[in-house]
Order: sequence, then C-alpha cells, then structure tokens
Amino acid sequence: MNGIICALRRKADPGKQITSNIRYVRRELDISFRDRYPFNDDFVTKNTIPRSIKKTSNSRVLIEASLIRKSLDHKEILKGGYNMRANKPKTKILIDGGDPDETLRIKKLIGFVDGQTTNPSLIAKNPEVQQLLAAGHRLTTEEQKDEYKRIVQKISPLVGDAGVSIEVFADLDTTAERMLAQGQEMFSWIPNAYIKYPCTHEGLRAAHVSVERGIRVNMTLCFSQDQAAAVYAATSGAKEPVYVSPFIGRLDDRGDNGMDVVRNILKMYQAGDHHVHVLAASIRHLDHLLCSFALSAELATVPGKVLESWAQGNRLPDDSFVYRAIDSKGQALKPIEYKELDLNAPWESFDLRHELTRKGIQKFVADYESTLSKSA
Repeated sequence: MNGIICALRRKADPGKQITSNIRYVRRELDISFRDRYPFNDDFVTKNTIPRSIKKTSNSRVLIEASLIRKSLDHKEILKGGYNMRANKPKTKILIDGGDPDETLRIKKLIGFVDGQTTNPSLIAKNPEVQQLLAAGHRLTTEEQKDEYKRIVQKISPLVGDAGVSIEVFADLDTTAERMLAQGQEMFSWIPNAYIKYPCTHEGLRAAHVSVERGIRVNMTLCFSQDQAAAVYAATSGAKEPVYVSPFIGRLDDRGDNGMDVVRNILKMYQAGDHHVHVLAASIRHLDHLLCSFALSAELATVPGKVLESWAQGNRLPDDSFVYRAIDSKGQALKPIEYKELDLNAPWESFDLRHELTRKGIQKFVADYESTLSKSA
C-alpha cells in the first residue's frame, strides 16, 4: 500500500500520470471508487481530504489514495468489504428488503450488492412508512404507490446489474390486464427495474405480454417445478434474463425440503436455453444461502441479517459442504422428488396450483392494505 501512495507523489507528466495511477490503484485493490466509498461529494470534501490534497491538479488520484489509506485504518471495513469482494460468489446476491439505509449498510459491510427484491410486506415495514403509521396516518392508494416509487428510486443506484424487483399489487382476482398496466408504470420508475408477477395463470399471462414488450420480469411465489416450467414456456423468446423465485423457507415451514425445489428447477432448466435464471428466495438462514451457492443458483435474495451472518465468516461452500435438510426443531424435511417435464409444452398445460402461492398472495394483500386508509 505504501508503494501505491508513494507512486502517486512522484512528479511526472500530469495527464499520463493521473491515468496510470488511477488504473494502478484500482487494479491493485480491485474496487471501484464510487462503489467502495458511497459517500457524497460534500462528505468527501469535508471529512476525508487533507487541505494539501484539495489544491493539487492531481486531486482525483490523491482523493482515491487518501480514501483508500483512510479505509486501511479501519480494519473492520477492510475485513468485511474488501475481503468479501475478493471472495465474491458466482451467485449474484440481492438484498430482500425495503429500506435503502439497510441496502447501503450491507453494501458497505460486504463490499457489493448485486440487486434487491421488494414486495408489499417489505415496503410496509420501511421505517419511514412505519413512522407515518405510528403517527396515525394511513395512506391513500396513490400515496402508497408514491412511497413505493420513492423507496425503489433510492435503492436503484445502490445496486448492481441484477436490478430492483418491484411487485405489482395482485389479489386472487386481479386480471392479467390490471397487472400489466401496473407493471408498465413501475418499469418506468427506474432504469434497472424487474417487475414481479405471481406464479398464477393471470400472472403468467401478464409476464408473457411483458417480455414481448421488453419488460424484465421476476416470477415470484414459486413453490413447484411445474410452476417453474410454466414460467420457462410463457417467457420463451425473452431478450433479457427472466427470474423465477422459488421460496425455500416457506416450503421448509410446512415440512418440505425447499432446497429440493431449487435443485430440481436448476436440473430441469439444463435442457433449456437458459433464458430463465433461478433466484433462490425466502432464505431463512446461512445454510440456505450456502446451499444456493453450492447448487450454482444464478441469484439469491437474502435478508440483511443473514448477510450479516455470512459476513462474519465470509465462507463459500467447498466440496465437503453438506446441506442438512432439517427444520428449526431438528426434524428431517420431506424430500421433493424431481419430475420429468417438457419445457416445450404450452405453459397453460402445467399445474400452477399451489396452496402456498395462494397464501402468499393473501399475506401480501393484507400487508399492503394495512398501510391504507379505510376510504382508500
């Protein structure tokens, strides 16, 4: 590190030296200035840059060096952020949450955040929304939509290329047309949006039209291989990756091995064109996350508390990793058998029914309505 700082102080041709030094610092540390230091310019100017540095023509390079040096003095940040970035898994990591402050905190802790998933339940738990509710204010439907938009617009620039998943409001009677109208509007909120539709007949109808219109989609509340096969067939021809989100923890809750659904879907998709990516969801504990890594799921959406746990050990599963399929009481979870399904069959031919999908929709509706005024 001293060598890097010293190199920055040598006199040389300013233009060439600035370019060379910036590349050298970033190559040596493999971190992006803006990603690694998510402070605004005012913070940088007031708190991190010595006066002698502010006045130099080489200030951009010296700012980077100063911030890097400052970071090295904070071993807890280096141990978390930099080392974890160097040990980044192939599985993209998304935060499952609705609080931009949490997103920033986790990003500083582990050094990166590839994306984020949101839903009505998580938005209802947002600290600012909770403050409004605690003060006795219930939102109109328009205010609720504005709050959701405001929150995802804050999250959007904090995450990587896995985007921000925004969920449409859908109860058990919502038509594809109504979902699609919401999805089109939400897709315009941020440049990296994915629109979440439920794994229902109407949700898949909306997804089918969405991918034809270039809207990125994430099919949520997936609990079966049949549902995942329908997602594949309904979104065939998509020009950008489609996400399907199997919910692990909720299957575990009823005694089934939720990781088996992830495993089975990944196996089934091997015969396809890979336009659908598996996003492991409803991750409850560290072993869920490590098993998602071991199975090579393309993505995993993870609560902040589980990512904090992962940050403490910063480990990836090796060949000796064995997932223990047990519930919170230590009881063995029931295996879910693999099914031979034809991905080329019409999506309507697959069995989309699942009790947990229905319950999940009802839970999201209840959480959404808990923020609304009675007249909304």
